[in-house]
Amino acid sequence: MKKSIPALMILCLLGFVLLTGCSASKESDLKDKPENAGENVEEQAAAVAEEVPEPAANEETDEPDGAVADEPEETADGAVADEADDFADAYVEPVRLPEPSGEKVPVDAATRKKMNIFLSNFSEAGMLAYDQDDPDWQEIYRWVRIWIKINKWELIKYEELPGSEYSTYETISLDDFNKITDKYLGLTITDAQAKAEFSEPNEIYEYFYENGKFYVPAADGESYTNLSIVSEVEELDDQKLKLTFTVYEQDLDAYFDGKDKAEYYALSSADAANNPELEAGITEYAIVRTEGSSFKLERLVEK
Repeated sequence: MKKSIPALMILCLLGFVLLTGCSASKESDLKDKPENAGENVEEQAAAVAEEVPEPAANEETDEPDGAVADEPEETADGAVADEADDFADAYVEPVRLPEPSGEKVPVDAATRKKMNIFLSNFSEAGMLAYDQDDPDWQEIYRWVRIWIKINKWELIKYEELPGSEYSTYETISLDDFNKITDKYLGLTITDAQAKAEFSEPNEIYEYFYENGKFYVPAADGESYTNLSIVSEVEELDDQKLKLTFTVYEQDLDAYFDGKDKAEYYALSSADAANNPELEAGITEYAIVRTEGSSFKLERLVEK
């Protein structure tokens, strides 16, 4: 059966309309695209990256084992605290005993010189802190060894230990050690205590104790230029004195020229401060116990 002419015309019109619509849609898509669409791939990628949201506080990060990174802590002024602040918070200031005070007393030149010499026994050997109630025997040993080197070298003996790392060792007998600590500190250490305290070589200086002697690898001498000058004396209870003093360093040229420190020991604090051969260092106080005409150190503290 043949289709009628009007029906054929209608079908043709519908086909034309459909073709026209598809063509217009394609032209619209082409007009919407930028002319340099093929040239800005990197810019488009960057734009996409910026649109990626930051991970939420409870999302996994690069922390090990899927741990969530802690947010930085803010200080009172809004600044972000760093690791140094954490260490500062963890640091505990050492307990300092209250500084005693008493009645200031004048001393004559001879007594002042005696006090200067007594305190210089510690400062020239580098001992700047001490507490009789909590003695540090490691520090005391280092002080005794230097004191002997300065004042009584003949007490040091030399020995070779077969199979040891060093060829020669300096030794100090326990008896000589105790004579010095008793004279200046009023303390002694037993053989059993020394074995327990010095059972292993010191990690830095490698000294140790055995067979009634302290051993340390032999080494060259050093310069010992410190001395102490008392500036104030206070009288405390129980035959004790508080001595405030300054640690001075002798000029190296004068030291190597062999100038004796005896001249400095007689100085007053004012004279020492004006002496061009002396450089002032720290100021300390010492608590000393008087026993007849001698002193025993009980405490040494930096002011």
